[in-house]
Amino acid sequence: MTTADGTVLDTTQVVSSGSPNNRWNLVLMSDGYRSTELAQYHQHVRDFIGALRATPPFDTHWGAINIYRVDVTSTDSGTDDPVNCADDPPGTTGSGASPRTYFDSTVCGFGTRRLLTVNTATAQTVALAEVPQYTRAMVMVNTTLYGGSG
Repeated sequence: MTTADGTVLDTTQVVSSGSPNNRWNLVLMSDGYRSTELAQYHQHVRDFIGALRATPPFDTHWGAINIYRVDVTSTDSGTDDPVNCADDPPGTTGSGASPRTYFDSTVCGFGTRRLLTVNTATAQTVALAEVPQYTRAMVMVNTTLYGGSG
C-alpha cells in the first residue's frame, strides 16, 4: 500500500506549553482510521494524553511539552495482519487482513507477531512537514490487536 491510500488532512496543537523552538514536541498521527472514524482517533489521542500526563517523568515536565495531532485518513480501517508470522505459536494464524492505509502499518514486523510497524520514512516526512520542530513522532494505529514498537 502507499500514501495514495489516504490523505493528510490537518494538524491541531492539542497541548500548548509554549514556543515549539524550546519545547519537547510530540506529533501524533493516525493510521487505519477512515474519515468516518476520526472522532474515534481524536478520543484515542485524548486518552493517550491523559495517560502520558500521569506518567513520570512527563507529569513533572508537563509545562515543557507540546503535542500536535495530525489527522490522516486511510482508505480502509485497521492494519495488516499476515496469516503466518515467524514467531506464531503452533496452531495460530493472523486474519490475513491487508487494509489500504496511509502509513502501511502491519503487525508481524520483522517476523514478530506483536511488533507493529509503519513506513518510517513516510511517518518522518509527514511529521517534519506538519511540525518542523518535532522532537518525536508516533503513529496511532486503529486496531485491537495487541502490539506496538518504539
